[in-house]
Amino acid sequence: MKIFYQKKRRYNTVGSILGVSYIEKRCRNNKTTFKFCYGLYKTIKSNHTTKYYLFGIKILQRTNRFNLLLDKLNKVNDDLKYLKIKHKMQASICKIHSKVFPQFKNIYKNKKAVIIATGPTLCNYSYIRNAVHIGVNSSFKKCKLDYWFAIDYAVNKNYIEELKNTDFIKFFGQCSSSPTDHYYRFAEETFHFPDAVIDSCKNSFKFYFDHPSLEINRDIETEALPDLGSCVFSALTFAIYLGCNEIYLVGCDCSANGYWNLDVPHKRFSSSILKRGWNIYKRYLEVFYPNIKIISINPIGLKGMFNDIYTDEQGNFINEQGEIININ
Repeated sequence: MKIFYQKKRRYNTVGSILGVSYIEKRCRNNKTTFKFCYGLYKTIKSNHTTKYYLFGIKILQRTNRFNLLLDKLNKVNDDLKYLKIKHKMQASICKIHSKVFPQFKNIYKNKKAVIIATGPTLCNYSYIRNAVHIGVNSSFKKCKLDYWFAIDYAVNKNYIEELKNTDFIKFFGQCSSSPTDHYYRFAEETFHFPDAVIDSCKNSFKFYFDHPSLEINRDIETEALPDLGSCVFSALTFAIYLGCNEIYLVGCDCSANGYWNLDVPHKRFSSSILKRGWNIYKRYLEVFYPNIKIISINPIGLKGMFNDIYTDEQGNFINEQGEIININ
């Protein structure tokens, strides 16, 4: 048996005399704990306080007021940097959006719009004539579109070459979050469409969207478009801006049931987060746009949230009673 033994590791130090522990030091989460003689006497030191224990009973606590004040000053400094970043980003959003969107305002006033998402029910869609079609992500492969939105470069980067040969108007999203957000740290999983990609596609525009956010900005000419868990909400906001008063939802399954294109790997996501976004948007519509009618075609996760209709095997639109509805 060693008379004296002490070993240091990255976060821990242990020492003993004649096999009896006389000191133990552990550092975790900005907190240092010293134990003497099996913890008969112990101190716990953090940035702001030092606590002293004897036989497991706290006998004294001292506060390092200088460190406490320094941490508060650092927090204020970080907040000021964040506000400066947000101010610059808001100026960029206003500059870009005020050039991009005004040309589309109310050009489909009191017309129909169809939002095309990529759920499996897209395969059952019967084309609605005399309606503006606004798609997201891979929906352009399945349905003829007038406009297209995307906010996730990692999902859509394999479609870029195909998009270059399309004539519909394309909106590529860039995240308006501060540089502390994850899209700066993980390049392969970025939401950020590179400017070079946007410039390479004809009829293309850049726009900014909020992430993460549970808010909806009404004025898209000066504010970022909503995310709420899907680019569908940016497309829906644009449909309202176009002046459409009757909006059909296609492929908005709001369920983790895959995609219309079986060749696309099933990306795991939380349908509950998406459902939360739809609930927020429903309330938004009730308050600011009660005249707009939302119709879900072949709903799954959104069943009962809006007006529901379905398609039969012949491609007719039917109500819940099975009666044929004339939409066109």
